[in-house]
Amino acid sequence: MTGEMRHTLEQEIKLEADNGFELPELPGTALAPATLVSTYYDTSDLRLAAAGITVRRRAQRGGPVWQLKLPRDGAYGESRDELEWSGSSTDPPPEVAGLLVAHTRGARLAPAATLRTERTGIRVRGIEADVANVVVDDVSILDGDRVARRFREIEVERLRDAPGVLEQMRSVLVAAGARAGETRPKLFQALDIREPAAEPAPGRHDPTCAHVRARIARQRDALIAHDPGTRIGRDPEELHQMRVAVRRLRALLRCTRTLQTGGWAEPLADDLRWLGRALGPVRDTDVLLERFRGRAGDLSPGLQTPFVHSLAPIVEIREAARREMFGALESSRYLTLLARLDAAATGATVDENGPSLQQLARKEYRRLRKRVGQLDANASDDELHATRILGKRARYAAEFAAPTMSRNARKFIAKAKRFQDVLGEHQDSCIAEVELFRIAAAARDTDAAFAAGVVLERERTSRQDARAGFPASWRVLHRAGKELWS
Repeated sequence: MTGEMRHTLEQEIKLEADNGFELPELPGTALAPATLVSTYYDTSDLRLAAAGITVRRRAQRGGPVWQLKLPRDGAYGESRDELEWSGSSTDPPPEVAGLLVAHTRGARLAPAATLRTERTGIRVRGIEADVANVVVDDVSILDGDRVARRFREIEVERLRDAPGVLEQMRSVLVAAGARAGETRPKLFQALDIREPAAEPAPGRHDPTCAHVRARIARQRDALIAHDPGTRIGRDPEELHQMRVAVRRLRALLRCTRTLQTGGWAEPLADDLRWLGRALGPVRDTDVLLERFRGRAGDLSPGLQTPFVHSLAPIVEIREAARREMFGALESSRYLTLLARLDAAATGATVDENGPSLQQLARKEYRRLRKRVGQLDANASDDELHATRILGKRARYAAEFAAPTMSRNARKFIAKAKRFQDVLGEHQDSCIAEVELFRIAAAARDTDAAFAAGVVLERERTSRQDARAGFPASWRVLHRAGKELWS
């Protein structure tokens, strides 16, 4: 049985040092020496370690704990989400396995290595508070009762929002004799294997199918990388990025539909549409709540609390949507979707004699240009929303085609994103206005109703500003489009 989950954001750097290295004098207090015995778990092909994910059972003072570490900024970045559960089970708890479904796909997690760490160090004190733990870890890789190999590692973990403390500690430690350390997870060091090399990106003149496969693989990896964070639900950005991966995949399939051969794309497109519908309501309510909570900060103090309380029905809708989303992510159809992405990433086929990706991207841009040309100053909100969707498709198509183009498409892509953002702000304000009318009508006190009215006026101003900014954003994008597609 596992205890309550503890969730922290781990930010650290690692260095190496010779056996004679001693920590320099640092302000703070010495940490009690500790012996930590950690058993690392992974699939037989080490797919968790390859993704920068750590699962381990650690025996320590206070009892055994299970730890799951998920990368934030790339597979081997300095920031990781650390989740911890107390528990004496020798098998990974269901909470851990449930967060890793997209990675494991049913494969069993088994012990991969056991490490014993002798840890000493200091808790560094800043001007007003403790800012970092600096520790020296003497690590023994165990083979039963035998020590197979040893290595020394220095870790600096930031304890609070102290800008620059990691780099400051790095400079001090390097001056004392430390050097750049391993970026590999401890498990990779223990097994003495290298990090998996990234697949080389296809070149400009490679076949179209190579570019399509590479794009599918990239977005599949992004979807899987953000799956655990989406399930945890602490950071809305994780769900946002997972949904973006789904949208990019759908846009790729839509853009290349005239090229597809072999029947692989249609069932994949259906499953991606299904997943997008499962993720969408949660993301939409996340955006709405974040927007309204931001607006609440601009209200007078007496109106802030009533307005925030009036958001309770949206919170309830979000929780219901999350339950529906979990049902999708825990279904067999989701695993089927991942398997189809795997197959497409290595076996998608297209007609190499058909239009090029550049020609398809130009077509998406021309479709957008035609739509904008049909709009007038009194274009409806729905017309502007439809235009935004076409702008997003043109941007994604340009992203797909960019590696095959001699010209630099980054300028067009950046301008398309700005165009999309302007119309996105317009659409968000439209949705917010509808919800604010509902909040005001359902309000139980005059303060909440009045607050909703104040926020409503600000949303109308935002919508009008976005509408007014639309022509200029299009002119900038149109210039970039002419430069790119002329």
